[in-house]
Amino acid sequence: MYPQLFDVQRCKVIASLNKIKLEQQIKLLKDFFPQNQIELLLELTSEPKEQEDFNIDKDSLKGCITRISCNENFKFPMIDENIPIQSFKMKRSKYQEQILDFSSLSKFIIFDQIHLKIGSNLQIRQQNAQNAYISSPKKVTLESVNRKVDWPILMNQILERFTNQENMSDLHMSSKCGLRIHQSSLTSSLFKSVQNFVNLKILTTPFGCESLMIDQLLQMLRELKKLKQLTLNSTDNNQDQQECIAVEQISLFVISSKQELRTLNFMLSNKIMLGDIEIKDRVAPLTITIDVYCQYTQYVIDTETGQTKFYRIKDNNEY
Repeated sequence: MYPQLFDVQRCKVIASLNKIKLEQQIKLLKDFFPQNQIELLLELTSEPKEQEDFNIDKDSLKGCITRISCNENFKFPMIDENIPIQSFKMKRSKYQEQILDFSSLSKFIIFDQIHLKIGSNLQIRQQNAQNAYISSPKKVTLESVNRKVDWPILMNQILERFTNQENMSDLHMSSKCGLRIHQSSLTSSLFKSVQNFVNLKILTTPFGCESLMIDQLLQMLRELKKLKQLTLNSTDNNQDQQECIAVEQISLFVISSKQELRTLNFMLSNKIMLGDIEIKDRVAPLTITIDVYCQYTQYVIDTETGQTKFYRIKDNNEY
């Protein structure tokens, strides 16, 4: 009954496969659903038996494998090249070595999204540095999952491996367990890499509150002339007074100099007492939201209505 329904309704078939006997699995799906569009998620593990050459015949499999997800490592020796897929995701390991080999990843053409979780032991490798580059997809997410990692260095090394930077419109650099910045020189290289992606419309990035770090951030924003949505995640070592000064300085810059920006979101570590933000010179709409990490919204500033709302901490009601 069900094969007939698939044949009549011509619905899309989505399946998750592993690397073992991959071509045989795909052939069975094509034989079973000859009239249907097939989309496959290829799940790669890090078992020794899967470390042999990974030979995908892009001509016979083209249009089937749309997503690839790997556990902890991506260091499979690839034979074929220019394999088109929609998305690639690498999970992280809490304790084991984590390897991202750009010599292998560069064999793919990834159109939509790359999502990389950076663990405590990530190693970035490229056997042939000249060829270990990958064309930018539309969206990239770099997520740090260990607060002791020098995340600016690793994220910068990853961003430096992208070509065709104009393709990317959405970049997220974040952490779910807090971030620390010790030196402004670390963020300087990272922000310089980010500003090469000139067509970014959505950006999420950590920021520090030292004066030099703020200057680096503002210089990056000057180069991103198409940015519509900006989210800034405060690092753990910021103090409340530092955060307050940084929020005021960045907000004033955005109000006066980033006319194309529509939303500015701050994610702070501390409650702040914000002074008056001058918005009379802003004609284009802009909403500034100030949140204290995943707990409550403290301020919302709307330049279009001229309103600044301050919220109580406990019940999130306005004063």
